[in-house]
Formats: sequence, structure tokens, C-alpha cells
Amino acid sequence: MHRDGGAWLDVVEEGRFGFGFNTVNEAAEQVLNALDANAEYREAVMARSMIFSYGNFKKALITHLNIAATQ
Repeated sequence: MHRDGGAWLDVVEEGRFGFGFNTVNEAAEQVLNALDANAEYREAVMARSMIFSYGNFKKALITHLNIAATQ
């Protein structure tokens, strides 16, 4: 994840749930780091990624639209 704002802060929580980079070279290094990550870290990253699935997005959007429609 690029270390610049939104997704870096909210999605991967500044490296807690994924690797970050600022340059193309850092991105390549982080790909190698991801391959070497321990199983516990990989599982945490995968679990975190499910929060951002299409199904969860759709549920949240419908909820917010229903709330807005009742106001």
C-alpha cells in the first residue's frame, strides 16, 4: 500500500495489516517481504482484507442508504 493517506492509515493501519512503500524500489522490496512473512501475519492480513470485500461494502452501503432515506 502506498504510504500516503487514506488507505495506508485506514486499511493497513500503517503496516499493521500489510506492507507500505513510497517508491517503486520499496514496492519491489515489500513484495519480497510479503513472501517471507510469517503465517500469523499472513493470516491477520487476510482476515483484515475480508472487511473490505464486495459483500461487506454492499451491506454497509445499503445500511447507510436506508438511514439516509429515513432522515
